[in-house]
Amino acid sequence: MQAGYETALNLFITMLSGTNYISTAAGGLESNLSASYEKLIIDNEIIGSICRAIDGIKVDLETMAVDVIKKVKWDGNFLIEPHTLRHLKKAIFHTDVADTQTYDVWKEQGRKDIRARAREKAKTIISEHQHEHLTADMEANLREYVAQVEQRA
Repeated sequence: MQAGYETALNLFITMLSGTNYISTAAGGLESNLSASYEKLIIDNEIIGSICRAIDGIKVDLETMAVDVIKKVKWDGNFLIEPHTLRHLKKAIFHTDVADTQTYDVWKEQGRKDIRARAREKAKTIISEHQHEHLTADMEANLREYVAQVEQRA
């Protein structure tokens, strides 16, 4: 837990400063002497959430939705409005591994903590990932570069 909140606080401060590249931002433990697939997955979510927060809240005629508010009124249902559906995915950071259910639902579903859910996601990514093959041009350029480096050594 400590590693998670340290990552969150350090990355949030760093990203607020305007930094857009951090070489050791995710997965590291013990000052990056070791790494964890589970922490990599969790840190990715922390970064996604921070990015969403830094994007801020856009306030304009479209996002204010005055026409929708007038139509739905105080006793209506905004969740079924096309405007809400269009903007909901961008407005909120949606987590893949944090459990947002009630305690009772979490308990009924086996009490998996975030590390267990992150481990499952990491295993899925590792087992299902299909890497893209290099094009012939990319491979030729890479071989040429390696040959150049070997000549310098």
